[in-house]
Amino acid sequence: MLHVANPPQALQTVAGMTPLGRLGQPADVADVAAFLVGQDGRWITGQNLRTTGGLALSSRWARSANTSQRSDG
Repeated sequence: MLHVANPPQALQTVAGMTPLGRLGQPADVADVAAFLVGQDGRWITGQNLRTTGGLALSSRWARSANTSQRSDG
């Protein structure tokens, strides 16, 4: 859905902001889901797992988000 709703340059910009340097693929999220339903995830309860490729940890993302939320007034 991300690819349909955004122009290629916007997608490249977001991909460049992630520490992994790429956009996530459906298989990336599927791997997390498989982990959670498997034996390795049996002790995990009530958590939000962000499958963002580290986007939230990127200082470039934080600066971009802070800049877009500021108002001139």
